Formats: sequence, structure tokens, C-alpha cells
Amino acid sequence: MSFVHLNVHSVNSVMDGLASIDDLVAAAVREDQGALALTDSGNLFGAMAFHRKCLEAGVKPILGYEANITLKEMRYRGKPADDTCFPLTLLAQNRTGWSNLVKLASLASGPGFLQKPRLDRDTLATHAAGLIALSGG
Repeated sequence: MSFVHLNVHSVNSVMDGLASIDDLVAAAVREDQGALALTDSGNLFGAMAFHRKCLEAGVKPILGYEANITLKEMRYRGKPADDTCFPLTLLAQNRTGWSNLVKLASLASGPGFLQKPRLDRDTLATHAAGLIALSGG
């Protein structure tokens, strides 16, 4: 298999990505890439369209998510400046992984939200089955 991008942001990554899903899939086809991952920051908004468009184009879709990992408890509600977060790219390996990715994204945007979606390490560990984590966000 040729080179595969595993950390790609689309326009759904606010202030972090510029390419449309159509453009990303077209580039993968043009560059003869057999697979492509979508790992938007803090959301899964484009995942279903990405999945559908990849399959239509003959590119294997890899669904992912760039999480913000906090060292504090996810429910911390103090000063945002006191809450350092680190990016962690998560890829769904299978259906269990996809289910856990959806759960984590929901938790990060709900009870974990403090100026941005975030997760703590315990929550990530609880929902880690079927996920692959990439360091170096």
C-alpha cells in the first residue's frame, strides 16, 4: 500500500483545517492512496460524509478524532488557563472503536467542555477498546 495520511483535518476542524471532504478524497485518489484518515479536532461532524465519499471513490476510510487530553479531571470547572490540554489522535480500528470514538466525542463536548471539548485519562481508558492512539498531535 502507498503512503496513507493518518492525521488529516477538514473544514470541520475550526481554525485548524481548510480542505473540504470532497477535496481530501479527490487528493487521495489523485495520489493513488488506498486509505485516508479524517481526524478533525474535537468533533466527528464530517465522519459520515467522509466515510460515504471514500467508499464511493474506492478509498478505505479511517475514522478518527483529535482529542484534547486534560491532566485534570474532565469535570474541572476552574480557570481555563489552569487547565493544560494535549492533543491525542485517536483512530477507530473496528466497530467497537467507532462506538467508543462517538462516546468519547460526546463526553468531551458535554461534561468535559471547558472552552473546548476535552477528556481526562480515566475517561479515555474506560472507552479505549478498538482505538489506536497516535502521539505527536
